[in-house]
Amino acid sequence: MHQLYQEHKELEMKLFFLRVSMFLLPYYIMARSISILQRRRQRQEAAASAASQIALRVAEARWEGLEFENAKPFAMTSNR
Repeated sequence: MHQLYQEHKELEMKLFFLRVSMFLLPYYIMARSISILQRRRQRQEAAASAASQIALRVAEARWEGLEFENAKPFAMTSNR
């Protein structure tokens, strides 16, 4: 009788933990997927930011190069 009671209690505990885990599992999956999506978004934004900074620096360098190439030499004239 005591052994049957003990097995019954073990079965109740197992079923309780199974019910709790089945309740919490969807929340864990949602939280994990949101975390993954946020990390992916942060990486994409960081990559886009880095690319735009590089493009800006290249454009500035080209602009400076154009200014230098198109600059007219300074002519010394005397106004006497």
